[in-house]
Amino acid sequence: MNTPLKNKITFDPKINALLFAHQFCDAAIKLQSQQKKQWELLSKSLSSLKQTRLKAIQFDGYILFCQYNSQRSISTSADVSDRTIKNRKCFLCVKNLPKEQKGILIEDKFMLLCNPFPIFNHHFTIVYTEHHPQLISNHFWDLLSLAKKMNDRFVVFYNGPKCGASAPDHLHFQTVEKSCLPIFDQLELIKNKFGQLHKSGSNISVHSIDDGLRKFILMQSLDAQLVDNYFQKIYTVLNKRNEKISEPMLNILCTYDGNSGWTVLVFVRSKHRSSHYFNKGKSKILMSPASVDVGGVCILPREEDYVKISSESIKEIFSEIFPDGVEFNKIIKEIS
Repeated sequence: MNTPLKNKITFDPKINALLFAHQFCDAAIKLQSQQKKQWELLSKSLSSLKQTRLKAIQFDGYILFCQYNSQRSISTSADVSDRTIKNRKCFLCVKNLPKEQKGILIEDKFMLLCNPFPIFNHHFTIVYTEHHPQLISNHFWDLLSLAKKMNDRFVVFYNGPKCGASAPDHLHFQTVEKSCLPIFDQLELIKNKFGQLHKSGSNISVHSIDDGLRKFILMQSLDAQLVDNYFQKIYTVLNKRNEKISEPMLNILCTYDGNSGWTVLVFVRSKHRSSHYFNKGKSKILMSPASVDVGGVCILPREEDYVKISSESIKEIFSEIFPDGVEFNKIIKEIS
């Protein structure tokens, strides 16, 4: 183990005991409890969550929430252009982490860290220990493995390098409590009302879903290999349609339950940010949708946007960042 990585790993015996018992989510929460005492930035960020505001907006049989969270302005406004990324230090590389930051090593290749600018009370980043581009194709199996480790209390998610990742140059996932994302409480309703079944059997089911806002593919299975195989089909089709960029535009949410196995939502994107993000004056809405937003909590770092946002403006934003119905059906037909 190299020295920078060794210096960043917490060797707390209570955390080690939880890891030995495969209670990774409990170990993560224990880590956060420690880091709050040792790391002033994290402590202040978690305290500031008490000032966030939340409002519900009703759609066709389901609800999305909007969260006013001023501390997310850095992430929402992040310049992820190739030039900017090339000219800055990678803030996820172990050698560049804040001196106070410690983590938990997972499978000798990932490190779980407390997110210093959390959206929810328990918000962690799972970082690849080597500097490697944010590309999911060869690491989807890692996503499934991490979701199983965090069990059904947490959801592990992935933001593509062109649709939400603030560090597109360094492979990472994030994880929050599943109860924070309303799409999971509403998933059966959404699937039954808007889903189209494409593959069904005792081992895996696959639905395409267009709920009027979001376009995504839902895979559910106890067999990780079947999920991985089907995801590679999805990726191949999307990759052929987006050959000019490093990776197809997608967001992924993944959970694991001991009884039902993996639930994976692959959101098919067409755009990173809508025109509202770039508008001037009163028509501007500073919203940069990623996995949390499409999972049902739209993050707004400006209070004026939180106050004025409505079901209509959310529909406008989502209609720009997702393909239209015709295009989505073509994609599904190619995959099927």
